[in-house]
Amino acid sequence: MITQSFSYAFEIQNAYTAVLHHKQYFALLVTSTDLVTLRQKYDLAEQPTFKDHLIRLHITIGVM
Repeated sequence: MITQSFSYAFEIQNAYTAVLHHKQYFALLVTSTDLVTLRQKYDLAEQPTFKDHLIRLHITIGVM
């Protein structure tokens, strides 16, 4: 069995909530050159999209 471990550095900018499509999202906005580099490696845009909304790099911590 082959096991790989990855770690990526990020800096938390702030916490926020957003309502999108009748759901409330709780997240931490982050900056991370590691994550941007990873997204570029797989030909992804620097900023992700969610349900056609451009969003900043974040870590979702909850949805209601």
